Amino acid sequence: MPARYRTLTVTEKRKITKDDIWLKARLLSEGARLQFRQATNKGSGAVILDGCELPVTTRQNKYSSLEVVFDNGHVTISDQGEVLGTGSAPTRWSHDERGYKKASSAAGSDLLPISVHFRCHNHDSGKGCMYCEKTIGNKQVPSGQALSDAIAKSTATAIQAVSKGWRGCLMMTGGVLPPWRRDRLIDRLEAVMEQLHESLDDDVLSQLQITPNVYPPDDLSELHKWKQLGINSTSFDLEVMDPAFWRAICPGKAETTTHEHWIEASAASAEIFGRGRGAMAAVVLGVEPMSTFMKGFEDLVSRGVFPTPYFFLPPRRKLGFHGFRPPTADWLVEATEEMADILFDYADTFDVNLLMDDRPGLTRVGRSFNNILVCDEMTRRLQEMGRIPPGLPPSHIYEPTRFAEQEEPSG
Repeated sequence: MPARYRTLTVTEKRKITKDDIWLKARLLSEGARLQFRQATNKGSGAVILDGCELPVTTRQNKYSSLEVVFDNGHVTISDQGEVLGTGSAPTRWSHDERGYKKASSAAGSDLLPISVHFRCHNHDSGKGCMYCEKTIGNKQVPSGQALSDAIAKSTATAIQAVSKGWRGCLMMTGGVLPPWRRDRLIDRLEAVMEQLHESLDDDVLSQLQITPNVYPPDDLSELHKWKQLGINSTSFDLEVMDPAFWRAICPGKAETTTHEHWIEASAASAEIFGRGRGAMAAVVLGVEPMSTFMKGFEDLVSRGVFPTPYFFLPPRRKLGFHGFRPPTADWLVEATEEMADILFDYADTFDVNLLMDDRPGLTRVGRSFNNILVCDEMTRRLQEMGRIPPGLPPSHIYEPTRFAEQEEPSG
């Protein structure tokens, strides 16, 4: 959920149900007619479902049969008058809180972004990914000393959070550098890591998932240098599984590298930084056939890569896939169950069993994304098995060992 929000706890925690999964899938797929009963209620459309605590960001769709009413912090979700669920609207962070609790919109407060660049060259050159509108609005791009100061300020915000007890994924991100400037990326990574080492001791740093979310280096041996800096994870976002669809949907990426290189880079990260938490890749669920997506998903998982499958939502601006429809809720639930089956099958091939990974970061068992369902389905199954308790784990303070049983569950 957006950085400026925190959740209100209004009900007793309970296990996630299939109905919760279905409701979240419908909200993602269909959107809703959003109503704000008070002007102070207006916000992003983010909702925390009561009891199960699943977060979801709803989008305005005046043609949807779903209606979401925000009324003084409380939310009612209905379909043609039938109430399907209730929830709470996140409340705004205060000005003082905002600095160190700046969690990303997609990953909740398990992730803090550190900006190392501020625009996307692919978009600027007319070759952006067809579904993406991130980093488009940054008209003022710092350079020279201003750039160094901006990176240092972003890093200082993350350090403040960690100093106050936050643990999770520090993700160095912010767009795509032009090809002729990508050799400067290592300098920016070095600057961030030097600042982190100056401010935080090694024991604290070891509790963090420190992750460049950037293009993979052309020479994959450079990843060893990243590890020497203190980086312990990567996120090379493959986006699309099928090479032909990838070239059509992500033309900027395809222009300067190959689909296979992205896969090889993620596999190399798994070997260097660790299978699972050490190698992640964001992928977009719903822009290609389910068959090609699942083939690629299992291939990544078999290589020790943890894919984060964001559900496709058409961009609001008139670019790329603007006006396209996302897949149906039925399609999304079917895909979610198949992905969960794959992750359960390969869970014990990761460095830490994926069903037992309680380390802070994006592979942490029991966590939830606004725009991802597979983590919720895995949590639902583990709660049903009695492996983890109801409710989502505290996401800003490290509290290890949430499991009801300590032996490793079978896949």
